Amino acid sequence: MKQNSSFSTEHIWCVIPVFNNKNTVKDVVLGCRLYLQNVVVVDDGSTDTDISALF
Repeated sequence: MKQNSSFSTEHIWCVIPVFNNKNTVKDVVLGCRLYLQNVVVVDDGSTDTDISALF
């Protein structure tokens, strides 16, 4: 995770809503994790895959 010495990101959360995005959600999450330690994926009833299986 990249660190910026001017402020702390430990209290900042990234929330990613998904619906049938199995082909892109993992890359989006990994991109967010470069900058933030707290990333939450909220699945809104996807039918293309079990999101937990991607991670």
